[in-house]
Amino acid sequence: MRGEADGARLADAAIALIEKDILPGLAGEARFRALMALSALRMSERERLLAGRLAEADAAVLAAARQASMEALRDGLRRQDAALGAGLHRALHADAAVRTAVTRPGALTAAERAFAGLAAGDD
Repeated sequence: MRGEADGARLADAAIALIEKDILPGLAGEARFRALMALSALRMSERERLLAGRLAEADAAVLAAARQASMEALRDGLRRQDAALGAGLHRALHADAAVRTAVTRPGALTAAERAFAGLAAGDD
């Protein structure tokens, strides 16, 4: 736990350094690159915070996929048979929402956050 807490503090310090000390003095391509690095740090931090939920979503997708044979899933997808894979569809939808919370949290609606089991402050 200590290593994780230290890593979180280190990430927070790096984000603050870029925001307060580095970005104000940059322009053009250098500013763009610093903003990309800042975005990557924030995304990495969200991924760390959502690691448990990401693992749960992966497990739910695998469990739902095991409920039908691969041939049945393939044929159902080709026919766009919603009833065949309703559980898998729900699991994939929730998985996509959790992954979106890592990469673009602002893109999720409140309903999508709730569907994926995410609290308001999870990003």
